[in-house]
Amino acid sequence: MTNLPGSRNYDPRRPWWYRFDAINNKIAANFASYVDDIRVNDEGDKECQQTTHCIASKINYLGQQDAPRKRRKVSQEPGAWAGATVCSVPGVGLFASISEEKWEKAQGIIRKWVSRLDEAGDTPLVISHKELEQDTGFLVHLAMTFDNAKPLLKGFDSTLNSWRWDRKEEGWKRSNKEWKHLWSDLENDKTVEEILSEERSLHWKQFRDHLREGHNDDSALAEVLALPRFALDVKSLSKIFW
Repeated sequence: MTNLPGSRNYDPRRPWWYRFDAINNKIAANFASYVDDIRVNDEGDKECQQTTHCIASKINYLGQQDAPRKRRKVSQEPGAWAGATVCSVPGVGLFASISEEKWEKAQGIIRKWVSRLDEAGDTPLVISHKELEQDTGFLVHLAMTFDNAKPLLKGFDSTLNSWRWDRKEEGWKRSNKEWKHLWSDLENDKTVEEILSEERSLHWKQFRDHLREGHNDDSALAEVLALPRFALDVKSLSKIFW
């Protein structure tokens, strides 16, 4: 069912999208899995136990042994799982957070890049590819909990992959349509004949493949230049992890 903001029957206490149990007139039970671990969600202790039993029976039927001794007791504060800590407060809401240690680590990463960008000023910041890769990976992990941070990691990803052969100045990949336009523009330039051995009948795909030749996607540069989007995203993230 849908429960979208702006609709006549919108209820802020319910998810935007959910499955509905018409028999019991409630939101249907659901579960989430992370690797080989499963978390169950239902409206009460008894219901959660029944749902857990149903899932475990299906797992056993498929040939994977379930170990009841490893199950946690039904709780509204189950502790950390998949990098997040979830807490349900009756009558208030459902909250997701992370450990204080991870929060402080995220603050340190953002403050580090804010400081380096300030020191660089108008000069393009040269960044260690390995260091940025590690920081981006950790922030992506946190974005599993904080959805608002996801769009602010594009500058990190674009800068991280800016060394690749098919990227534009802003860090975005060129689409097929853009390759066609680029080939059309270059076809009128005499330097293209020198680059492509005067093969006037060359197709834009061949032109693209010509630029790809000799490029190894596994050999990233040791250093990359920070793109303008990177600086904007770092400043925005500093407002979240202040």
